[in-house]
Amino acid sequence: PAIRTAVLTGLQSLLQTHILTADHLTTSVLLELLPQILSCMNDDNLSTRLVSCKVLKLLLQESPNSFTVDKLHEMYSDLLKRLDDSSDDVRLETTAVLVHYFRSFPKNYDKELYKAHIEMIYRGLLVHLDDPATQIQEAILLVLKESSTLDYNMLSIMIENVKMKHRTTKYCDELLLLTSDK
Repeated sequence: PAIRTAVLTGLQSLLQTHILTADHLTTSVLLELLPQILSCMNDDNLSTRLVSCKVLKLLLQESPNSFTVDKLHEMYSDLLKRLDDSSDDVRLETTAVLVHYFRSFPKNYDKELYKAHIEMIYRGLLVHLDDPATQIQEAILLVLKESSTLDYNMLSIMIENVKMKHRTTKYCDELLLLTSDK
């Protein structure tokens, strides 16, 4: 675990300092790195999980158009799992990853073709909108706002279905206002 954490920390430093840029990261390199990073997100070591989230966030941030729709779909189950992490730091970092993740979707994303994926993503996020920790709720709210562009209508319907089950309807109401404007 220490070696994985050290390698990820080195990669994070290279990305943060722009020594390694999107221009250096060809699609094939990204495709080689991605399974390794996703695997590290499930590591037993907290530091490894946290740094792998930071690296994935930087990759999505620096190379948003480098990920195919299929690769984006492969990522979401691992990202949603990290929202259940025992560490709130990992959970919060995962929400930051998710914001950049949704920015990586192409403008011409086919919401009809990928309806099942969108539904799974929204279902997983809406569970965490009712998290006991307010900080997590607010971070998930930002993620849902970013993700709403995938399918405003589906998100509205799903919010209506869970709204009364949440501790408070505050965040659901805020999202419904956002989606009703679209």
